[in-house]
Amino acid sequence: MRLAHLLGVIAIFTFLLIAVVAEFAERKQRAERGEYERVLIGEISPAPIVERGTND
Repeated sequence: MRLAHLLGVIAIFTFLLIAVVAEFAERKQRAERGEYERVLIGEISPAPIVERGTND
């Protein structure tokens, strides 16, 4: 019985961890798209994005 409870708790924490990581990845992706959209409309220069991309 204890093993079942332990596995249940581990499964819940794993699910929550995956959900949190997915949320941050989605926010990062939205932010990157937002920068590229601003470049397309001429609001900002593409140079900072290119420089930051080469450091990865």
